Amino acid sequence: MPELSAFVSDQALAGLLQRARHEDLGPDGLDATSQMFVNAEASCVARFVARAAGTVAGLTVLPAVRDAYDPDVRIDEAVADGSSVAAGAVVATVRGS
Repeated sequence: MPELSAFVSDQALAGLLQRARHEDLGPDGLDATSQMFVNAEASCVARFVARAAGTVAGLTVLPAVRDAYDPDVRIDEAVADGSSVAAGAVVATVRGS
């Protein structure tokens, strides 16, 4: 399986993620809803779950997305890119604030 860098440079990906983060959080880097309703000390677990049977693609970009938002978030991939999964399969789990 080709590395992500075969398709997009680290610099281009970082720029795209920076623009997406700015769109999500605005110029202050703060989400107003989260600021009002989520305890800043809270942590959570989220799972990426396949909605349908298929082939996993895109997990290689997760570390870059994490780094753009919160480098302390932990990513546990349950399968590898290119793996076949059934509907309902956990593909990855993320843990953090």
